[in-house]
Amino acid sequence: MSNIRQFLWPGEKSIRLRRLELTFWAFLLALAYLPLPLGFLAWFALLRPLQIISRLTPGEAFRAGYFYSFMANLFHLYWVAVVTPPGMVAAIFLLSLYPAIILSVFARLYHWRKWIGLLSLPFLWVGIEYFRSLTEISFPWTDLAYSQGYYLTLIQIVSVIGSYGLSFFLVLINIFLWQMLSKSNRLETRVSSMLATLGIGAFLFLYGWVVLPPYPEKGDIKIAMLQGNVDLATKWKRETRPRNFELYDSLSQSVADDSVDLIIWPETAAPCYPRVERHYRERLAMTAKNSGTTHLIGALDVIYENKREKAYNAAFQFAADGSIDTVYHKVKLVPFSEHVPYQDYLPFLTRDFLSRYLDAIRTHQIQWWSDFYPGDWAVIFEIDKAGYAVLIC
Repeated sequence: MSNIRQFLWPGEKSIRLRRLELTFWAFLLALAYLPLPLGFLAWFALLRPLQIISRLTPGEAFRAGYFYSFMANLFHLYWVAVVTPPGMVAAIFLLSLYPAIILSVFARLYHWRKWIGLLSLPFLWVGIEYFRSLTEISFPWTDLAYSQGYYLTLIQIVSVIGSYGLSFFLVLINIFLWQMLSKSNRLETRVSSMLATLGIGAFLFLYGWVVLPPYPEKGDIKIAMLQGNVDLATKWKRETRPRNFELYDSLSQSVADDSVDLIIWPETAAPCYPRVERHYRERLAMTAKNSGTTHLIGALDVIYENKREKAYNAAFQFAADGSIDTVYHKVKLVPFSEHVPYQDYLPFLTRDFLSRYLDAIRTHQIQWWSDFYPGDWAVIFEIDKAGYAVLIC
């Protein structure tokens, strides 16, 4: 118990002050992400943490980096708890390992050769972001580049260098600002760092300004996007499910007279399995028929393969005649919310296993996580005037 207390509240005042400062900068980094239009904070939110961690041993840097990343993820990913509190906790604990590892390596390189540590950090950061995308713990929401979504001119460079390239520049700018403000550096170093910062920023915005096309003229495709105000706590209950369908059916009919080409319902707006639940499939088909308009509807799907049930977070396109002509299964799932990473190798983490041994699931109705399978490929949906792809959050 004393070890836990020492970990949570260290006896050394310097460590407590360091954690307090890292918490402040972690909060700034979290504010840089959507939905707030504060992406500019990401251009310097790493500055002070890097300065602090560069003075530590690799082991201390790992612990400080993990704490900084843990607090940033806690502030940034709090919303996952709305769906699954245990999933949020698991995700934060695991996702915080990635920055901790690279910051520990950075500290070791920095102590060996300062310039090698500084030059290697952007590559380490982007490398770990890319590596994470290849695993089942893929969760790009924490990638640095995602903080710049509001800056349309700035993010045009992503078409050339990808989101990882933008993350690279964000880390690089933080490093240059650190070197510019560091009083221990020579004047030439500080001036050159300032010029490099201004040069990179000017290049990114100038490129975006040149290539960004003007706003397109009004097109000939008319789309209606619907959003019902449905409480998640009641959405999946069988007794309140008809009310959910009535709401969206009325919304569809309200826009049907506007000659729209496509009506879109949100993710899992239809809390059912249309493929196997005939009653709900016919109800959705009738909605499309009555409106005379193609519908894209978020729902669930299930496929039985080798006597195994595989559930998917899906999008169904119902044609105007009521038939299902295209289905897409979400390819990238949210770890510890929509699925458990490496569940095939960790069967004790499946929802079915937990439900047999943890009474809290039944007593308190805790949503641990879903058992979705990832889709195999992207799908192009077709309507009369165009083709389109679907993204599911």
